[in-house]
Amino acid sequence: MAVIHFNQAATKRLAAILLGLAIFSLPFGLGPLSNLFLLALALLCFVAMNKSDWSYSLRSPITWTSWAFFFIYAISLTYSEDLQSGLKDLETKLSFLLGPPVLVAVGRYFQEDEKRKFKDFFIIGCSISLLAALVYAGWRSLNAQSFSYVKINGSQEHFFFLYETLSKPFMHPGYLSTLYGFAILFLVHRVWKPKKEERKLINWFLIIWLALGLFLLQGRINILALAIILGSMIFIRIISQKRWLLMIGGTASLGLLILLFISFAPQALKERYLAFPDFSYQLRDTNFNSATYRLAEWECALVSLKESPWIGYGIGDAKEELLDTYKEKGFLEGWERRYNAHNQYLETSMAAGLLGLIALVALLFAYIQRAHSLNKTDLLTALLFFALCLCTESMFERAWAIVSFNVLFPFLLSSTKSD
Repeated sequence: MAVIHFNQAATKRLAAILLGLAIFSLPFGLGPLSNLFLLALALLCFVAMNKSDWSYSLRSPITWTSWAFFFIYAISLTYSEDLQSGLKDLETKLSFLLGPPVLVAVGRYFQEDEKRKFKDFFIIGCSISLLAALVYAGWRSLNAQSFSYVKINGSQEHFFFLYETLSKPFMHPGYLSTLYGFAILFLVHRVWKPKKEERKLINWFLIIWLALGLFLLQGRINILALAIILGSMIFIRIISQKRWLLMIGGTASLGLLILLFISFAPQALKERYLAFPDFSYQLRDTNFNSATYRLAEWECALVSLKESPWIGYGIGDAKEELLDTYKEKGFLEGWERRYNAHNQYLETSMAAGLLGLIALVALLFAYIQRAHSLNKTDLLTALLFFALCLCTESMFERAWAIVSFNVLFPFLLSSTKSD
Protein backbone atom coordinates (compact mmCIF):
# COMPACT_ATOMS: atom_id res chain seq x y z
CA MET A 1 0.00 0.00 0.00
CA ALA A 2 1.29 3.46 -0.83
CA VAL A 3 2.71 5.43 2.10
CA ILE A 4 1.28 8.63 0.64
CA HIS A 5 -1.92 8.89 -1.38
CA PHE A 6 -4.11 11.47 -3.06
CA ASN A 7 -6.66 11.14 -0.28
CA GLN A 8 -4.12 13.00 1.84
CA ALA A 9 -4.49 16.77 1.60
CA ALA A 10 -0.77 17.51 1.21
CA THR A 11 -0.34 15.01 -1.64
CA LYS A 12 -3.38 16.32 -3.48
CA ARG A 13 -2.22 19.90 -2.98
CA LEU A 14 1.20 19.11 -4.47
CA ALA A 15 -0.44 17.40 -7.46
CA ALA A 16 -2.71 20.41 -7.93
CA ILE A 17 0.25 22.81 -7.92
CA LEU A 18 2.20 20.76 -10.48
CA LEU A 19 -0.81 20.30 -12.74
CA GLY A 20 -1.87 23.93 -12.40
CA LEU A 21 1.58 25.14 -13.42
CA ALA A 22 1.63 22.76 -16.39
CA ILE A 23 -1.79 23.90 -17.59
CA PHE A 24 -1.01 27.59 -17.09
CA SER A 25 2.22 27.29 -19.10
CA LEU A 26 0.61 25.62 -22.14
CA PRO A 27 -0.20 28.83 -24.11
CA PHE A 28 3.36 30.09 -23.67
CA GLY A 29 4.83 27.22 -25.72
CA LEU A 30 7.17 26.30 -22.87
CA GLY A 31 7.40 22.63 -23.80
CA PRO A 32 10.39 21.70 -21.60
CA LEU A 33 8.90 23.51 -18.59
CA SER A 34 5.45 21.94 -19.05
CA ASN A 35 7.06 18.52 -19.45
CA LEU A 36 9.09 19.06 -16.26
CA PHE A 37 5.92 19.75 -14.26
CA LEU A 38 4.22 16.73 -15.83
CA LEU A 39 7.22 14.49 -15.17
CA ALA A 40 7.18 15.53 -11.51
CA LEU A 41 3.44 14.80 -11.41
CA ALA A 42 3.99 11.39 -13.00
CA LEU A 43 6.66 10.52 -10.43
CA LEU A 44 4.31 11.58 -7.65
CA CYS A 45 1.60 9.36 -9.12
CA PHE A 46 3.86 6.32 -9.30
CA VAL A 47 4.58 6.77 -5.59
CA ALA A 48 1.09 7.71 -4.42
CA MET A 49 -1.25 5.72 -6.65
CA ASN A 50 -2.57 2.34 -5.59
CA LYS A 51 -3.84 -0.62 -7.61
CA SER A 52 -7.43 0.63 -7.79
CA ASP A 53 -6.29 3.97 -9.22
CA TRP A 54 -4.33 2.36 -12.04
CA SER A 55 -7.13 -0.15 -12.65
CA TYR A 56 -9.59 2.74 -13.05
CA SER A 57 -7.25 4.50 -15.47
CA LEU A 58 -6.52 1.42 -17.56
CA ARG A 59 -10.25 0.71 -17.98
CA SER A 60 -10.78 4.13 -19.53
CA PRO A 61 -11.13 4.23 -23.35
CA ILE A 62 -9.17 7.49 -23.18
CA THR A 63 -6.12 5.58 -21.94
CA TRP A 64 -6.18 2.58 -24.22
CA THR A 65 -7.08 4.48 -27.39
CA SER A 66 -4.18 6.86 -26.66
CA TRP A 67 -1.88 3.87 -26.18
CA ALA A 68 -3.14 2.23 -29.36
CA PHE A 69 -2.45 5.43 -31.31
CA PHE A 70 1.08 5.63 -29.89
CA PHE A 71 1.94 1.95 -30.37
CA ILE A 72 0.76 1.90 -33.99
CA TYR A 73 3.25 4.69 -34.63
CA ALA A 74 5.89 2.73 -32.70
CA ILE A 75 5.23 -0.39 -34.79
CA SER A 76 5.72 1.66 -37.95
CA LEU A 77 9.34 2.10 -36.89
CA THR A 78 9.91 -1.53 -37.90
CA TYR A 79 9.50 -0.63 -41.57
CA SER A 80 11.07 2.85 -41.40
CA GLU A 81 14.52 3.20 -42.92
CA ASP A 82 15.26 6.51 -41.20
CA LEU A 83 15.15 5.32 -37.59
CA GLN A 84 16.73 8.51 -36.24
CA SER A 85 13.93 10.70 -37.59
CA GLY A 86 11.36 8.12 -36.57
CA LEU A 87 12.58 7.96 -32.98
CA LYS A 88 12.65 11.77 -32.80
CA ASP A 89 9.04 11.98 -34.01
CA LEU A 90 7.99 9.17 -31.67
CA GLU A 91 9.55 11.02 -28.76
CA THR A 92 7.36 14.02 -29.62
CA LYS A 93 4.31 11.75 -29.24
CA LEU A 94 5.49 10.22 -25.95
CA SER A 95 2.84 12.05 -23.92
CA PHE A 96 0.18 9.84 -25.59
CA LEU A 97 1.80 7.00 -23.66
CA LEU A 98 2.36 8.77 -20.33
CA GLY A 99 -0.20 11.56 -20.08
CA PRO A 100 -3.65 9.90 -20.25
CA PRO A 101 -3.12 7.07 -17.69
CA VAL A 102 -1.65 9.47 -15.13
CA LEU A 103 -4.14 12.30 -15.62
CA VAL A 104 -7.21 10.07 -15.81
CA ALA A 105 -6.17 8.53 -12.48
CA VAL A 106 -5.41 11.90 -10.88
CA GLY A 107 -8.64 13.43 -12.17
CA ARG A 108 -10.86 11.15 -10.11
CA TYR A 109 -9.64 12.89 -6.92
CA PHE A 110 -10.76 16.36 -8.03
CA GLN A 111 -14.37 17.48 -7.90
CA GLU A 112 -15.97 19.42 -10.75
CA ASP A 113 -15.64 22.75 -8.94
CA GLU A 114 -11.93 22.06 -8.50
CA LYS A 115 -11.50 21.16 -12.17
CA ARG A 116 -13.20 24.40 -13.02
CA LYS A 117 -10.29 26.20 -11.34
CA PHE A 118 -7.84 24.40 -13.62
CA LYS A 119 -9.81 25.72 -16.59
CA ASP A 120 -9.33 29.14 -14.99
CA PHE A 121 -5.55 28.56 -14.99
CA PHE A 122 -5.71 27.74 -18.69
CA ILE A 123 -7.91 30.74 -19.55
CA ILE A 124 -5.69 33.09 -17.53
CA GLY A 125 -2.61 31.63 -19.21
CA CYS A 126 -4.13 32.28 -22.65
CA SER A 127 -5.11 35.83 -21.68
CA ILE A 128 -1.68 36.69 -20.27
CA SER A 129 0.11 35.14 -23.24
CA LEU A 130 -1.87 37.45 -25.55
CA LEU A 131 -0.99 40.45 -23.41
CA ALA A 132 2.69 39.44 -23.41
CA ALA A 133 2.67 38.95 -27.20
CA LEU A 134 1.13 42.40 -27.72
CA VAL A 135 3.59 44.06 -25.33
CA TYR A 136 6.52 42.40 -27.11
CA ALA A 137 5.12 43.41 -30.51
CA GLY A 138 4.70 46.96 -29.24
CA TRP A 139 8.29 47.04 -28.01
CA ARG A 140 9.57 45.80 -31.38
CA SER A 141 7.36 48.27 -33.23
CA LEU A 142 8.59 51.13 -31.05
CA ASN A 143 12.23 50.21 -31.68
CA ALA A 144 11.61 49.98 -35.42
CA GLN A 145 9.45 53.14 -35.37
CA SER A 146 7.06 51.31 -37.65
CA PHE A 147 4.17 48.86 -37.50
CA SER A 148 5.87 46.53 -39.98
CA TYR A 149 9.20 45.39 -41.35
CA VAL A 150 10.64 43.65 -44.41
CA LYS A 151 13.18 40.86 -43.99
CA ILE A 152 16.61 41.20 -45.58
CA ASN A 153 16.41 40.25 -49.27
CA GLY A 154 12.67 39.89 -48.89
CA SER A 155 9.69 41.70 -50.36
CA GLN A 156 6.83 40.70 -48.08
CA GLU A 157 5.74 43.17 -45.42
CA HIS A 158 5.46 41.65 -41.92
CA PHE A 159 3.32 43.42 -39.31
CA PHE A 160 4.45 43.23 -35.68
CA PHE A 161 0.90 42.89 -34.33
CA LEU A 162 -0.29 40.23 -36.79
CA TYR A 163 0.04 36.51 -37.56
CA GLU A 164 3.44 34.81 -37.15
CA THR A 165 5.23 37.93 -35.96
CA LEU A 166 2.75 38.34 -33.09
CA SER A 167 2.91 34.68 -32.00
CA LYS A 168 6.66 34.32 -32.58
CA PRO A 169 7.63 34.41 -28.87
CA PHE A 170 5.47 31.35 -28.17
CA MET A 171 4.44 29.10 -31.06
CA HIS A 172 3.00 28.91 -34.59
CA PRO A 173 -0.18 31.05 -34.84
CA GLY A 174 -2.32 28.08 -35.91
CA TYR A 175 -1.55 26.24 -32.67
CA LEU A 176 -1.95 29.30 -30.45
CA SER A 177 -5.26 30.07 -32.20
CA THR A 178 -6.46 26.56 -31.34
CA LEU A 179 -5.69 27.07 -27.64
CA TYR A 180 -7.47 30.42 -27.68
CA GLY A 181 -10.41 28.66 -29.33
CA PHE A 182 -10.56 26.18 -26.43
CA ALA A 183 -10.56 29.03 -23.91
CA ILE A 184 -13.30 30.93 -25.78
CA LEU A 185 -15.53 27.84 -25.84
CA PHE A 186 -15.01 27.28 -22.11
CA LEU A 187 -15.99 30.91 -21.46
CA VAL A 188 -19.02 30.86 -23.76
CA HIS A 189 -20.48 27.95 -21.81
CA ARG A 190 -19.93 29.88 -18.59
CA VAL A 191 -21.86 32.82 -19.98
CA TRP A 192 -24.70 30.58 -21.03
CA LYS A 193 -24.81 28.56 -17.80
CA PRO A 194 -23.51 30.97 -15.16
CA LYS A 195 -23.22 30.16 -11.48
CA LYS A 196 -24.72 32.59 -8.99
CA GLU A 197 -21.36 33.78 -7.72
CA GLU A 198 -19.87 34.18 -11.18
CA ARG A 199 -19.25 37.58 -12.74
CA LYS A 200 -20.60 37.37 -16.25
CA LEU A 201 -19.04 40.72 -17.23
CA ILE A 202 -15.52 39.35 -16.66
CA ASN A 203 -16.28 36.33 -18.82
CA TRP A 204 -17.55 38.55 -21.62
CA PHE A 205 -14.43 40.70 -21.38
CA LEU A 206 -12.20 37.61 -21.66
CA ILE A 207 -14.19 36.30 -24.63
CA ILE A 208 -13.75 39.61 -26.45
CA TRP A 209 -10.05 39.78 -25.45
CA LEU A 210 -9.26 36.28 -26.73
CA ALA A 211 -11.40 36.79 -29.83
CA LEU A 212 -9.24 39.85 -30.57
CA GLY A 213 -6.16 37.65 -30.20
CA LEU A 214 -7.64 35.06 -32.54
CA PHE A 215 -8.38 37.81 -35.04
CA LEU A 216 -4.85 39.26 -34.87
CA LEU A 217 -3.28 35.82 -35.17
CA GLN A 218 -5.21 35.51 -38.44
CA GLY A 219 -5.95 31.82 -37.96
CA ARG A 220 -8.68 31.84 -40.57
CA ILE A 221 -9.27 28.10 -40.47
CA ASN A 222 -9.44 28.18 -36.66
CA ILE A 223 -11.86 31.10 -36.84
CA LEU A 224 -13.97 29.23 -39.41
CA ALA A 225 -13.99 26.07 -37.26
CA LEU A 226 -14.93 28.12 -34.19
CA ALA A 227 -17.65 29.91 -36.15
CA ILE A 228 -19.11 26.55 -37.24
CA ILE A 229 -19.18 25.26 -33.65
CA LEU A 230 -20.50 28.49 -32.11
CA GLY A 231 -22.98 28.99 -34.96
CA SER A 232 -24.35 25.49 -34.45
CA MET A 233 -24.62 26.07 -30.69
CA ILE A 234 -26.43 29.38 -31.15
CA PHE A 235 -28.79 27.94 -33.79
CA ILE A 236 -29.72 24.98 -31.58
CA ARG A 237 -30.24 27.27 -28.60
CA ILE A 238 -32.43 29.71 -30.53
CA ILE A 239 -34.53 26.94 -32.06
CA SER A 240 -35.00 25.13 -28.75
CA GLN A 241 -35.95 28.35 -26.91
CA LYS A 242 -37.77 29.95 -29.88
CA ARG A 243 -35.93 33.22 -29.40
CA TRP A 244 -36.51 34.68 -32.85
CA LEU A 245 -35.79 38.28 -31.81
CA LEU A 246 -32.36 37.15 -30.65
CA MET A 247 -31.71 35.65 -34.08
CA ILE A 248 -32.72 38.90 -35.80
CA GLY A 249 -30.69 41.05 -33.40
CA GLY A 250 -27.65 38.78 -33.64
CA THR A 251 -27.75 38.79 -37.43
CA ALA A 252 -28.05 42.58 -37.50
CA SER A 253 -25.13 42.96 -35.05
CA LEU A 254 -22.97 40.65 -37.12
CA GLY A 255 -23.80 42.61 -40.25
CA LEU A 256 -22.87 45.86 -38.49
CA LEU A 257 -19.52 44.44 -37.39
CA ILE A 258 -18.75 43.33 -40.94
CA LEU A 259 -19.68 46.78 -42.26
CA LEU A 260 -17.41 48.48 -39.70
CA PHE A 261 -14.59 46.12 -40.59
CA ILE A 262 -14.95 46.84 -44.30
CA SER A 263 -15.03 50.59 -43.62
CA PHE A 264 -12.21 51.00 -41.10
CA ALA A 265 -9.94 47.92 -41.00
CA PRO A 266 -6.35 48.21 -42.32
CA GLN A 267 -5.84 46.98 -45.87
CA ALA A 268 -3.65 44.08 -44.73
CA LEU A 269 -6.48 42.69 -42.60
CA LYS A 270 -9.02 43.17 -45.38
CA GLU A 271 -6.82 41.25 -47.78
CA ARG A 272 -6.41 38.47 -45.24
CA TYR A 273 -10.07 38.08 -44.30
CA LEU A 274 -12.17 39.42 -47.17
CA ALA A 275 -10.27 38.27 -50.25
CA PHE A 276 -12.02 35.15 -51.49
CA PRO A 277 -9.28 32.60 -52.20
CA ASP A 278 -8.64 31.44 -55.71
CA PHE A 279 -8.84 27.63 -55.55
CA SER A 280 -7.36 27.10 -59.01
CA TYR A 281 -3.71 26.08 -59.00
CA GLN A 282 -1.02 24.15 -60.81
CA LEU A 283 1.54 22.20 -58.82
CA ARG A 284 4.39 23.78 -60.78
CA ASP A 285 3.17 27.31 -60.03
CA THR A 286 4.97 29.64 -57.63
CA ASN A 287 2.00 31.86 -56.81
CA PHE A 288 0.14 30.01 -54.04
CA ASN A 289 -2.20 31.25 -51.31
CA SER A 290 -2.96 29.53 -48.00
CA ALA A 291 -5.83 27.58 -49.55
CA THR A 292 -4.00 26.37 -52.67
CA TYR A 293 -0.91 25.47 -50.62
CA ARG A 294 -3.04 23.02 -48.68
CA LEU A 295 -4.82 21.71 -51.75
CA ALA A 296 -1.45 21.01 -53.38
CA GLU A 297 -0.16 19.32 -50.22
CA TRP A 298 -3.26 17.15 -49.95
CA GLU A 299 -3.09 16.20 -53.61
CA CYS A 300 0.53 15.06 -53.24
CA ALA A 301 -0.23 13.22 -49.99
CA LEU A 302 -3.05 11.28 -51.67
CA VAL A 303 -0.73 10.42 -54.57
CA SER A 304 1.82 9.07 -52.09
CA LEU A 305 -0.81 7.08 -50.21
CA LYS A 306 -1.86 5.22 -53.35
CA GLU A 307 1.50 3.44 -53.28
CA SER A 308 1.13 2.23 -49.68
CA PRO A 309 -2.41 2.75 -48.35
CA TRP A 310 -2.50 -0.08 -45.79
CA ILE A 311 0.64 0.44 -43.70
CA GLY A 312 1.94 3.82 -44.89
CA TYR A 313 5.67 4.49 -45.01
CA GLY A 314 6.57 4.42 -41.33
CA ILE A 315 6.96 7.29 -38.91
CA GLY A 316 10.58 7.82 -39.95
CA ASP A 317 10.04 7.94 -43.73
CA ALA A 318 6.59 9.52 -44.21
CA LYS A 319 7.85 13.12 -44.35
CA GLU A 320 10.60 12.35 -46.87
CA GLU A 321 8.20 10.33 -48.99
CA LEU A 322 5.85 13.31 -49.12
CA LEU A 323 8.72 15.65 -50.00
CA ASP A 324 9.81 13.26 -52.78
CA THR A 325 6.29 13.41 -54.19
CA TYR A 326 6.37 17.21 -54.03
CA LYS A 327 9.57 17.18 -56.07
CA GLU A 328 8.35 14.53 -58.52
CA LYS A 329 5.10 16.39 -59.18
CA GLY A 330 6.85 19.75 -59.50
CA PHE A 331 5.46 21.26 -56.30
CA LEU A 332 8.80 22.94 -55.61
CA GLU A 333 7.31 25.47 -53.20
CA GLY A 334 6.36 22.63 -50.85
CA TRP A 335 9.59 20.72 -51.42
CA GLU A 336 11.89 23.70 -50.75
CA ARG A 337 10.00 24.75 -47.63
CA ARG A 338 9.60 21.13 -46.44
CA TYR A 339 5.89 21.50 -45.80
CA ASN A 340 4.03 18.69 -44.09
CA ALA A 341 0.57 17.61 -45.27
CA HIS A 342 -1.27 20.23 -43.14
CA ASN A 343 -3.88 17.61 -42.34
CA GLN A 344 -3.47 15.24 -39.41
CA TYR A 345 -5.69 12.57 -40.93
CA LEU A 346 -3.47 12.43 -44.04
CA GLU A 347 -0.31 12.80 -41.95
CA THR A 348 -1.19 9.79 -39.81
CA SER A 349 -2.17 7.77 -42.87
CA MET A 350 1.17 8.55 -44.49
CA ALA A 351 3.02 7.26 -41.43
CA ALA A 352 0.89 4.29 -40.34
CA GLY A 353 -1.60 3.62 -43.11
CA LEU A 354 -5.27 2.75 -42.70
CA LEU A 355 -4.71 1.25 -39.26
CA GLY A 356 -3.17 4.51 -38.07
CA LEU A 357 -6.09 6.51 -39.43
CA ILE A 358 -8.55 4.19 -37.66
CA ALA A 359 -6.59 4.63 -34.42
CA LEU A 360 -6.72 8.43 -34.76
CA VAL A 361 -10.48 8.44 -35.42
CA ALA A 362 -11.04 5.99 -32.53
CA LEU A 363 -9.00 8.25 -30.25
CA LEU A 364 -11.08 11.32 -31.10
CA PHE A 365 -14.32 9.34 -30.87
CA ALA A 366 -13.39 8.04 -27.39
CA TYR A 367 -12.82 11.57 -26.13
CA ILE A 368 -15.95 12.97 -27.78
CA GLN A 369 -18.10 10.08 -26.53
CA ARG A 370 -16.72 10.52 -23.02
CA ALA A 371 -17.51 14.24 -23.01
CA HIS A 372 -21.03 13.48 -24.25
CA SER A 373 -21.66 10.76 -21.65
CA LEU A 374 -20.55 13.10 -18.83
CA ASN A 375 -22.68 15.92 -20.31
CA LYS A 376 -19.66 18.23 -20.43
CA THR A 377 -20.75 20.34 -23.37
CA ASP A 378 -17.83 22.77 -23.10
CA LEU A 379 -15.34 19.92 -23.55
CA LEU A 380 -17.51 18.32 -26.23
CA THR A 381 -17.55 21.47 -28.35
CA ALA A 382 -13.82 22.02 -27.74
CA LEU A 383 -13.09 18.50 -29.01
CA LEU A 384 -15.30 18.96 -32.08
CA PHE A 385 -13.51 22.26 -32.74
CA PHE A 386 -10.17 20.46 -32.44
CA ALA A 387 -11.27 17.68 -34.81
CA LEU A 388 -12.07 20.35 -37.41
CA CYS A 389 -8.70 22.04 -36.86
CA LEU A 390 -6.98 18.70 -37.59
CA CYS A 391 -8.33 18.95 -41.15
CA THR A 392 -6.00 21.82 -42.00
CA GLU A 393 -3.14 21.47 -39.49
CA SER A 394 -0.98 18.47 -38.60
CA MET A 395 -1.49 19.17 -34.91
CA PHE A 396 -0.10 15.89 -33.61
CA GLU A 397 3.27 16.47 -35.28
CA ARG A 398 4.24 19.26 -32.87
CA ALA A 399 4.68 19.04 -29.09
CA TRP A 400 2.66 22.26 -28.63
CA ALA A 401 -0.63 20.57 -29.54
CA ILE A 402 0.22 17.06 -28.33
CA VAL A 403 1.06 18.13 -24.77
CA SER A 404 -1.94 20.48 -24.58
CA PHE A 405 -4.31 17.75 -25.77
CA ASN A 406 -2.88 15.10 -23.44
CA VAL A 407 -2.93 17.37 -20.41
CA LEU A 408 -6.26 19.16 -20.65
CA PHE A 409 -8.72 16.56 -21.86
CA PRO A 410 -7.76 13.34 -19.99
CA PHE A 411 -7.80 15.21 -16.68
CA LEU A 412 -11.00 17.16 -17.31
CA LEU A 413 -12.82 14.08 -18.64
CA SER A 414 -11.95 11.93 -15.66
CA SER A 415 -14.89 11.25 -13.35
CA THR A 416 -15.02 11.18 -9.57
CA LYS A 417 -17.30 8.15 -9.88
CA SER A 418 -15.88 4.65 -10.29
CA ASP A 419 -17.27 4.12 -13.73
